[in-house]
Amino acid sequence: MLSSEIKKLEKPQDCAKYFRKRMNAFTIFTSNLAQPYQEIVIGLVYNLLKENSRTASGYFFKKLLEERNISYSDLAKYICAYQDFNPEYFSDIISLENVKSSLQKMVNSQKVKDNYLIELICDYFSIDTDLMIYGVGKRFEMNEENIVKAFDKTEINDIADKIENPPSVLLGKELEKARCYYKKFICNSPKLYTELLKSYCKQEIPLLKSEEDCLWDLEYFQIMIGKLTLKEQYAVFNLIEQLAKL
Repeated sequence: MLSSEIKKLEKPQDCAKYFRKRMNAFTIFTSNLAQPYQEIVIGLVYNLLKENSRTASGYFFKKLLEERNISYSDLAKYICAYQDFNPEYFSDIISLENVKSSLQKMVNSQKVKDNYLIELICDYFSIDTDLMIYGVGKRFEMNEENIVKAFDKTEINDIADKIENPPSVLLGKELEKARCYYKKFICNSPKLYTELLKSYCKQEIPLLKSEEDCLWDLEYFQIMIGKLTLKEQYAVFNLIEQLAKL
């Protein structure tokens, strides 16, 4: 809790009341609130936070890596391979060591500082930058229903082969390894894969869909609550109690 707020709890009974209220609210939040209600509470906490307390890109970046069960070193290899096959990056290819170094810094950072890799990272995880930076934003998925409408089975297999095996100036084992990493980058990214798929589509039909997502867990939620004023915390606790009654 903020030091200025602790002074308001000098009386033992006030401290006891606060901690009972806090523990009860967290118990309700984790055990009795449905996800839509949890998101309402998180939205309130987020809006109450000061701007410089809202960002935690390193925390959320680690959660995203854990979701995919990969390390930042693995992601660095995938990014470099993607650059090797993408003409957009041919004139400005970044070395593997530089990419690894940048990703390592991001894991330990609180705020993204115009990192040149942020767009590629968000593309790989198929999310918008808000989800990466604030933990609240959009996640993208393939619109399977529209993809089936837009392509027949034979067509989709031929296109998939072209997407997953683009031409390259690399040779031999170097090509084989790079192509393997490239496929992991593309095939694990609904956002990028559908963008490539779209170039073969003859219809004006959305191949990608999005939904709101939240990466806040109980640990992070508790940390953010602690950054609010006492009055703001009680407002959050009261909201949790009221939502539990609905």
